[in-house]
Amino acid sequence: VIAVPKLPETYSPTVTHLSLKEGLHMIRHDKLIVKLLSAFSINSFCNGGLLAAWVLFFGLKTAEHGLGFGPGTTGIALFVFSGTGFVFQVSCFKSLVKSHSIVWIY
Repeated sequence: VIAVPKLPETYSPTVTHLSLKEGLHMIRHDKLIVKLLSAFSINSFCNGGLLAAWVLFFGLKTAEHGLGFGPGTTGIALFVFSGTGFVFQVSCFKSLVKSHSIVWIY
């Protein structure tokens, strides 16, 4: 994190930096950036909502159609989910990108 501001591609003294108002104006009028920010926002909202719903579903009593997990079991279930995602990304994602386009994957 400390090295990021020192990277030449992230900081150049010859580049003039935009003010916040100018930057927001530029982003608002760039259609590709608007599409990317919209897709990222929807993805983040859905991901956060899904994880919150899982925690609520895991903790809900079985009589109320939940799984009845305690805090420890809920933590283990989320750990297994994240571990599975990590293993998939490390082992399969690179070969999927090579064999298919990134647009097909997403």
